[in-house]
Amino acid sequence: SENIVQHVPKNDYLKVTNIPNIIGNEVKTITDEKGIKYSFEQYERAFITYQLTYNQPPTLNFPSGTIFPDGFPTVANIDDYRSAYFLDSIESPSGKSVQFVYEDNTISYTDDLLTQWAYVTKIEANRGTMGVEPTEYKASISTYESKRVKQIIGENAVITFNYDEQVNLPYNNDGGGQLKEIIIANKEKVIKKYTIHYMYNGRYNIERVDIFDGVGNKLSDYQITYIDGQVPEPNTSGVDFYGYNNGKSVSNGSNIIPTLEVYGSVYSGADRRVDTNYSKIGMIESIKYPTGGKTIF
Repeated sequence: SENIVQHVPKNDYLKVTNIPNIIGNEVKTITDEKGIKYSFEQYERAFITYQLTYNQPPTLNFPSGTIFPDGFPTVANIDDYRSAYFLDSIESPSGKSVQFVYEDNTISYTDDLLTQWAYVTKIEANRGTMGVEPTEYKASISTYESKRVKQIIGENAVITFNYDEQVNLPYNNDGGGQLKEIIIANKEKVIKKYTIHYMYNGRYNIERVDIFDGVGNKLSDYQITYIDGQVPEPNTSGVDFYGYNNGKSVSNGSNIIPTLEVYGSVYSGADRRVDTNYSKIGMIESIKYPTGGKTIF
């Protein structure tokens, strides 16, 4: 029946109130078998605009009677929905609670590669057989009115997350950058601080995390290394069939459609073969721990 939640694994003691559905009702609380309440009041809102563009077909040797329609229009429509919910508080049966404080973090980007596809079918119409070049092109512009955690407030401690506003991450409309430091404090003083350092090789990766005591003395650190190489930018065209970097240059712009044969004609396309020498670039190679130990992957 309507508004019935089936838990996986099945849990008859988990209570969910005001279940979200396609018309956007908000989740209020989830209560577990111990009576602990988890409240979800804030949410991420997504706006996705789709734009369809049809490229003009080339002059090729298509079968007799093939008709190419001219001047396909650009079509756009917008999806507006809640794509995620954020935990606002956790409350025990005794009344003790943990509060989560967020700040706005809007992200917008154009995805003009992964939604590209080959349209290699024939359409039987009254006018005859229609062949469409396999480079029908679809772009989506996605905007997410999201949140990022600023503080976690408990009964006796506060954890604060600070961000580097001088470094703008790709697609971030609010100018916010990476997580810069995490500060743990009680009601009287700072107990510990973590500062995060990054490297850039096409993407921002954490290179080192320094650990300080409450008065600023460095205690130890984590050190992370990565497999060398330049990581491609988001929406790169040089990807294999699984979406991983394969280092292949693309001669036809941003087209990721592979070489195809349609109606006896060959379309030269992207090289989508797997190349593990490139797909592993940027993966974590080792982690050195504050204790002096090290994990090598």
